Amino acid sequence: MKKLIALLLSAVLLLSAVPMVGAASFKDSADVAFMNVEAVDIMSDLKVVTGFPEGDFKPNDTLTRAQAAKILCCCVLGTKAADALAAGGSTFTDVPASHWANKFVEYCASKGIVSGVGNNKFDPNGKLTGYAFGKMLLVALGADASKLTGSDWDKNTKDMLIEKHLDFGVSVDSTEISRQDACHLALNALFNGEGTDVTSTLAYNAFYVIRTAATSTDSKKYKRPRTVYTSSEEGAYWKGNDKTVTSTPVFFQKTGSVGGADLAKYLGVEEITPDQITIVRNGATASKPKSTNISLDSTKNHTFTGNGIRLEVYHAADTGKYTFIHLWYTPWKITDVTPATYYADGTVDKQGSVTFDNGKSLKTNDFTKDDIGTYALTYSTGSSISKITTPVEVFRSEIVTGKLEKHSEKTGLTIDGREYLYPYRVPDNSGMKTYIKDGGAIGDTVNLLVSDDGYAVALWK
Repeated sequence: MKKLIALLLSAVLLLSAVPMVGAASFKDSADVAFMNVEAVDIMSDLKVVTGFPEGDFKPNDTLTRAQAAKILCCCVLGTKAADALAAGGSTFTDVPASHWANKFVEYCASKGIVSGVGNNKFDPNGKLTGYAFGKMLLVALGADASKLTGSDWDKNTKDMLIEKHLDFGVSVDSTEISRQDACHLALNALFNGEGTDVTSTLAYNAFYVIRTAATSTDSKKYKRPRTVYTSSEEGAYWKGNDKTVTSTPVFFQKTGSVGGADLAKYLGVEEITPDQITIVRNGATASKPKSTNISLDSTKNHTFTGNGIRLEVYHAADTGKYTFIHLWYTPWKITDVTPATYYADGTVDKQGSVTFDNGKSLKTNDFTKDDIGTYALTYSTGSSISKITTPVEVFRSEIVTGKLEKHSEKTGLTIDGREYLYPYRVPDNSGMKTYIKDGGAIGDTVNLLVSDDGYAVALWK
């Protein structure tokens, strides 16, 4: 076993420079939130989750009980073994042998991972909350189901999810959980315990997959850590025996400031020491912070204050290292696009580019001529948000049009019954804070630019 692990780790080191693989190619992959791209990519490649016949993944649809049963069964057994199960059994009258999820439901029910809703029914199309799916995952990991029942089952589930760090990077609560958030929670469960023994994880036992961190040298990505997934199985789940993706933050803080002790608590640790930390700000790496935005306090934990717009925290379980990335973004309208050209095998022949209304251009293959006139979020590297600087990273965004119902200069706004919060610093040119003062009114039909992670960025009539 040790020899196998050594071979796997050697393969990771040799292949750590492999180019980043893009997210799963669903027609609606642009709807997958930034913090869920890695999870959807890996879980779909492992065939734990699949798309729909029309080619969509439907990331924002609520997870159903039948879909959850398949995810759970595949996480425990591996996709190949789960698919090889024979349909049959009649534990639930509404999941007969002819139902696509019968074998998954029957297996999970036999192991006590799932249960019915009463009257011998399972309710396969029923929608799940985050806590309900979290409870199922905990039982799949070996938790005592009796501790997750009774009037406090949801509180106990929440506490256990936090204790096992399964909630890293994903919001889990009593509301319905989306398919993309379910992928994130399930991916966390697959690698639960990897920091102690990679051979004890569901990922290893079901798929013979381990993961490790790879240093990114791409300054255009703010040196975000990458994750290398390596499988020892012959004919692994992706082309070749490894897959390298940009890592997902385990913590996402956008509103307000966080003191050092609190930040450590949110990350699920007692203390974060300086030797565990790499700080990246404005595209430059520093072993110690160069500004008050991220600084060490007397307890050697981190304090997060000051200006900026987004803090991303990444954790590498194999090294115990944290990477803190602090950056901001600005919205710009797309004025011209030169699409990329491709060879017959799908590889890029000539890289494309996009030009914004600030006159700046960026090489990227993510846009087509159809995107001209729309907005994108561009990360900037200047010392001031009002200074127009060369964009170094682009995210697609969404424009929401509707009735302005509430507006707070400090917190956010409501359009058609939905609340959109401001990032903790709103760009001066966004016009959001001063919308009412500048003549706008509640009841206006407005346009709102929404960031890739759901925050309000720009408001106009």
